[in-house]
Amino acid sequence: MGDMMELNRIYQGDCRKLLKQLDDECIDLVCSDVAYPVQARGGRSSMSGYWTDSQTRKGKIFKSNDIDISEYINELYRVLKDKTHCYLMCNDYNLMHFLDEIGRSEFHFTKCLIWDKCTKVCGTYYMNQKEYIIMLRKGGGKPINEFGTSDILSVPIPTNKRRDKEGLINQTEKPVKLMEILIRNSTNVGDIVLDPFMGSGTTARACVNLERKYIGFEIDQRQVDFSNNELKSMSRQLSLF
Repeated sequence: MGDMMELNRIYQGDCRKLLKQLDDECIDLVCSDVAYPVQARGGRSSMSGYWTDSQTRKGKIFKSNDIDISEYINELYRVLKDKTHCYLMCNDYNLMHFLDEIGRSEFHFTKCLIWDKCTKVCGTYYMNQKEYIIMLRKGGGKPINEFGTSDILSVPIPTNKRRDKEGLINQTEKPVKLMEILIRNSTNVGDIVLDPFMGSGTTARACVNLERKYIGFEIDQRQVDFSNNELKSMSRQLSLF
């Protein structure tokens, strides 16, 4: 691990810079709802998923919207140990672009999982009910720990998303149970999980529940402060048992 990096902490900053502070092959799993442009209400997006609204593209909605997978995919490969997995979430608009960039990297494409949100949302053509989780591997094949797990993961979206006095911490918060499935299948107790787009800390909370170590990056200071405080509270509570 890099000299400045401590485990079980979320760091504020741009992942493109922070990744360079990590040593080669120091991570056991990358698991992240990575940054990608998402269509805003009333807006239009191209087939590549990029915003047409320049203010939104600059981060008016999500501060990391302008970070493209091509800018960090090779760094993720570098920091992962051999024979490990990487999970990256994306939507319909970004799937082809993600797969194109992955094809240019040294990663091996393994599987495209489906996250079934168990809830339908209006779409232009069909109702939206899923997101993709692209599973990659570094090096030789490594089986998952729970053989027989379906490639369709039916986990409801959170109904009690975390808030502070300013409102929702993260509008696209993912369920802890979903991250637990991925982490449990691709790591063992004590392994180190990296989330370069930690958001509201879902991946970190899953790691705490499963006795894994974590390191996270998040560009939004509000989310970093909220998540680090919440995780400290979780750790204190667990230490009582």
